[in-house]
Amino acid sequence: MRAVRRPDATALRGFPLADIADAPAPALERRGVAPGKARFIIDVVVAIHRRAMPRWLAEPDTTLAQLMAQAAAELREVVAPPATTIR
Repeated sequence: MRAVRRPDATALRGFPLADIADAPAPALERRGVAPGKARFIIDVVVAIHRRAMPRWLAEPDTTLAQLMAQAAAELREVVAPPATTIR
């Protein structure tokens, strides 16, 4: 796996994440994803990225992929908490 150089945090300020978030929509739609669902998927991925990126910049021994997975797991816990067992 190729090492990824971490950007300087100040270089990321004002990064137009919202602008580039629209780019994947047509590709998802060409693959059969409904436009509304494509936008939803993109919004979720952007939220996960926003959660993971500051952690990645602060934790030099962790990969962005690991932190994205961790953020996705946190979202999953909030959205779909484990069912309680009835005794």
